[in-house]
Amino acid sequence: MLGLSKASFKPKFSYYEVEWLLDRREEKKIENTVVYNLVRKLTDKAVPSYEDKYDKKWFNFYLPLKRSGYFISLPFWIVEYNKEFFIGFQGLGNLHIKKGRERIEKEYKTVFKEALKIISLIKKTKNKILEKTIPYDIRTGKIKGKYIMEKFMSEREKRKILGYYC
Repeated sequence: MLGLSKASFKPKFSYYEVEWLLDRREEKKIENTVVYNLVRKLTDKAVPSYEDKYDKKWFNFYLPLKRSGYFISLPFWIVEYNKEFFIGFQGLGNLHIKKGRERIEKEYKTVFKEALKIISLIKKTKNKILEKTIPYDIRTGKIKGKYIMEKFMSEREKRKILGYYC
């Protein structure tokens, strides 16, 4: 695998353990300065994908996980607003992190330590590790019809079909 042995990087969590830590239905709030500082350290290692006078957004972070015996990379994004972090894990849930003294499970700290660790592997492999470890069912995006369709739909047909739904 890209000149790396399986022993060179072993994720500490399974996909299902992280799924258990997060709640798909409701944002989990954490008021813990140690976790906050780990997220800050993570964002300091990257250039924001978007920034204005109110917030900063980073869209390309990854959490190494095990799923069905394989090493996968789960994409997640971070938004900083009003000196608080809002983090979304692809398909698993969201965290809202701010400074505080709340006692939390150590797994939340480990999640961000793992995300920090994989950055060096991504750099070492020049992003090739991500091509191999982001599962197809997690990837998002749109394929333009011109790349897969032999014949395009006319505007009239399009309006007619949309009329059934609107």
